[in-house]
Amino acid sequence: MSSWTGTLTGRARVTELSASMLRALIARRGSLMGIRSDVATAFSPLPGRDYRGADLASADLSGQWFKRYVFACANLRLATLKRVHLLWADLRWADLRGATLRDGRISASDLRHADLRGADLRGVTLGVAQGNAGWRGCNLTDAKLDDADLRGVRYRPETIWPDGFIPEEAGAERM
Repeated sequence: MSSWTGTLTGRARVTELSASMLRALIARRGSLMGIRSDVATAFSPLPGRDYRGADLASADLSGQWFKRYVFACANLRLATLKRVHLLWADLRWADLRGATLRDGRISASDLRHADLRGADLRGVTLGVAQGNAGWRGCNLTDAKLDDADLRGVRYRPETIWPDGFIPEEAGAERM
């Protein structure tokens, strides 16, 4: 097992590290906050659970199960999250603009102020938000919500839906 004693700046790429080095880094730092990651080819499943502020733009995380992961303030712009299950995940203030979340499941997760503009949520099952906070401040402008199941979703008036979309018809309830 090799050891790594260098420093890692916010611009380093996770693929430059071995899996054992990455685990050691997470243990030492407590998170991967601010780290750039090309996880699609590097790690499956993602090691650790704290990706607060991480740059995961354009990463392919398809088919993974994220239970109690923290993606608060993370950049997941244009990420591919097909068939992903997010359970009790923290996605507050996450940038998911243009992300593909098709045919996935988001349950008991915190999506307050998440930016889902232009995201592909077709066929997604969206459950009750964590802590009954609703989808307060969530921006879904231009999101694709065809065949999305919103039963159990409770949203607040400040949630921004795509033009012409009626969330109650998909099963959502206004708080």
